[in-house]
Amino acid sequence: MAPDGFERSVPAAVEELSGLLDALQDWLEEQGVPPEPCGDLVLALDEAFSNAVMHGYAGSPGEVEVNARSSPGKVELMVADRAPAFDPFADAPPPDLDAPLEGRSIGGLGVFLIRELMDRAEYRREDDRNILLMARTWSPG
Repeated sequence: MAPDGFERSVPAAVEELSGLLDALQDWLEEQGVPPEPCGDLVLALDEAFSNAVMHGYAGSPGEVEVNARSSPGKVELMVADRAPAFDPFADAPPPDLDAPLEGRSIGGLGVFLIRELMDRAEYRREDDRNILLMARTWSPG
């Protein structure tokens, strides 16, 4: 079995996303995480990383750190960056899910998806880092 920890630090660049997601998915599968929570965790990382790159760094150079820990029936995922402070749960406006598609603004669904997919999602600012903590649980089989 793979180690119970996943650690990666990658440049804040869209080109890094695919390899990062593949690496997390491989690690989750090695940990025996069932398909549904595995998919949820990969999607949550996709959204969190994309937000850090596109909105946090906004084209400026930087790095995004990703750590995950597993225990029976649970994975905790942390995404950290040194972009300007931004609490996505307090500062991002909620999406208007009732508005017609053509009337909706672009973006805003990432934070909504993270909240829907994860059992826990919280933000904190520590020193000069944005830290997004997420957890997904399931019944171990």
